[in-house]
Amino acid sequence: MTLDEIAERIRAKFEAAPKIEAMVMFDFEEDGTILYNGTVSPATATAGGIGEAKTTLRCTRETFEGFMNGTKSPDIAYMMGQLKIEGSIGLAMVLKERLEDA
Repeated sequence: MTLDEIAERIRAKFEAAPKIEAMVMFDFEEDGTILYNGTVSPATATAGGIGEAKTTLRCTRETFEGFMNGTKSPDIAYMMGQLKIEGSIGLAMVLKERLEDA
């Protein structure tokens, strides 16, 4: 899955009510970044985006794809150090619920 395809899945999933009205950075290390911006209408998710994110999730793209296809638990990945969270933990919990349903 390309970063653009992942960005589109994030945008589509996160536009569901209730809307996530924040900027979130998904950092896939050497594979690049995706910036979700829920502060604009319509919300955007941009591969290679840069901005002031309220929360940043750092993991490999493979780990993140596991979250999206249901083969990997964000909770287990976090406990094993495969997922790092910077910023709002409360927002990260909301993101986890959305990603698990992706």
